[in-house]
Amino acid sequence: MLSWAVLRWTLATWCLAGCDLVFQVELPGPTSAGTCVVASDPFDMSNPEAWQTLDTASPVAVTVDSGSLLFALDPGQTAYNGLASTVRRDLRAGGVIVELVQAPTSEGFGDITAHLTGNSGAYFVGVYGSGPGVPLVTYYGEDSNWSEVEFDATAHRFWRLLGAGDRIELDAGPDGVAWNLLAIIPATGLDDVTIVLRGGVWGFGGPASDSARIDNFQLLSTSCVP
Repeated sequence: MLSWAVLRWTLATWCLAGCDLVFQVELPGPTSAGTCVVASDPFDMSNPEAWQTLDTASPVAVTVDSGSLLFALDPGQTAYNGLASTVRRDLRAGGVIVELVQAPTSEGFGDITAHLTGNSGAYFVGVYGSGPGVPLVTYYGEDSNWSEVEFDATAHRFWRLLGAGDRIELDAGPDGVAWNLLAIIPATGLDDVTIVLRGGVWGFGGPASDSARIDNFQLLSTSCVP
């Protein structure tokens, strides 16, 4: 049976100083040995609480729409936007899961990524490009630290970024339960990271508009007691 708890997040954008938002989150049992979900956001609220917009002036609009996080992309201009967690976290024994409900569909330069960003750089999983045959990419630090597989919308619907001390595991899977390893890479700075969900366009071309959707964000701990 699922249990309930109250999680307190401090808002940086929509509250006055000292204002806290208190909401309920579901705490399922461990997803695998020693790993459990400690907070979640299904993006079904009127505002993306516990997040702040990366760039309020960006032409890429990021909104909560029909129970998911919608990125409205414009392939005619280079621009990015997204949400960043308002609380920095120690994820040396934790991580995140997100569901890619919709990747950019038109042929062009739209991409969508999930990042863990710290003082030592960013680690991410993402679809880099749009249309058929685009890659699912893992990346950190520099262009040389890059690997990719051909993106499959079914097999790669869920992404997991999981910290373990001085390394990070990047995975993808069809259902948020079974995972295929994409990469295990050295990592520094996981004790102080911002979680970023980001979408945008990195080149010109394609139609006048495109979109992508993310849903079912989960914050993980790998030190849970079963």
